Amino acid sequence: INVTDIKNVQQVRRLSNIMDSMGVWERLKAMGAQNNDTIIVEGVEMIYTDMYY
Repeated sequence: INVTDIKNVQQVRRLSNIMDSMGVWERLKAMGAQNNDTIIVEGVEMIYTDMYY
């Protein structure tokens, strides 16, 4: 996350794909995350959406 330029759409998509392959999105959903919830990963604020996977 520290090397991702969050202003670059391609880099954000790549980060999302990596997080998906690690099971992050599935785990967040299992923990009760819902669309438009704010999540913080390594100090970076993101909006959760079930479109990630």
